[in-house]
Amino acid sequence: NTLTKKENVIAALKSIELRSNNPTINMPQFVLGSLVFEWLIAEYGFDAFKKLIYNQSLNINFEENLKLSLGITKDRLYDLSSEHIIQAFKFPLPR
Repeated sequence: NTLTKKENVIAALKSIELRSNNPTINMPQFVLGSLVFEWLIAEYGFDAFKKLIYNQSLNINFEENLKLSLGITKDRLYDLSSEHIIQAFKFPLPR
């Protein structure tokens, strides 16, 4: 119910990021992360996503990888993908 505004979505993504070092991932983290990468593939293409995955082997952090692979910052990724996340939660989920 809280993912109806861009600011809330971005705050949720940043909160998840802070907990991402935890080896146990919960369902909300998985769903939001999946939606971010779903948007990324739709906007930048599968080849850009593959480049992002490939560049993980360079042993650089996610922010640096985004800049190198796609030319955007993590904050920009969150900002741009937030509307897609809002749209995904506009309709009630099936039970």
